[in-house]
Amino acid sequence: MKRAVKAVIRVRRNDCDVAAKLYSMGLKALSVKVKPGPERSIHIITLERGPGPEEVRELGGERVGPRTVVSISRSCSACRLMSQLDVYLVGDKPLDEERVDYYIIAPSRGKLRSAMAKLGEAGLSPRLISEEELRELGLTARQLEFLLLAYREGLFCVKRRTTLSELAGKLGVKPGSLEDVVRRALKKVVEYYLRQEGLIPPDAAIDACEA
Repeated sequence: MKRAVKAVIRVRRNDCDVAAKLYSMGLKALSVKVKPGPERSIHIITLERGPGPEEVRELGGERVGPRTVVSISRSCSACRLMSQLDVYLVGDKPLDEERVDYYIIAPSRGKLRSAMAKLGEAGLSPRLISEEELRELGLTARQLEFLLLAYREGLFCVKRRTTLSELAGKLGVKPGSLEDVVRRALKKVVEYYLRQEGLIPPDAAIDACEA
């Protein structure tokens, strides 16, 4: 059975406005969560130290915590391509002004290899730092693929941009079948989160489905 894979991919690009501004101001990002888009990308940046008002303005962002800034900027070549690949971008970590590590989840190793190939074709010099199967999460390749599409197309947005019926049409499956796959996938994701946060015991089976 194909399993989802989590991986770290290192790429090199020189057109990231956010990275350029961070390093020009001497700010170090501890972590960055990105929602990549074909034109613009949203960055949630946690810094080593709290930024000043001028630094926040220079980043074109808004301060949402003592050391956290949300910035919306033009997508760099890497984020633009990442928004089109069949992988889910969990976050990234800038290493310097050009290099960045992307933390991704792919529906399968085949999808991961395809993403690496496309990044290489785009001249981003990808390097696979690590990869491992997501056994704990338990998602099948099909479940993750459908869940990624639903997320990317805006099914979970407050102002919903698509419906299950529309997604089912794109996938060539029945709406009821898609709903079942997405519901099962979401159950696994929520259960994994609750266990990771210690809200339910590791080996407990306490949901209504098991009752």
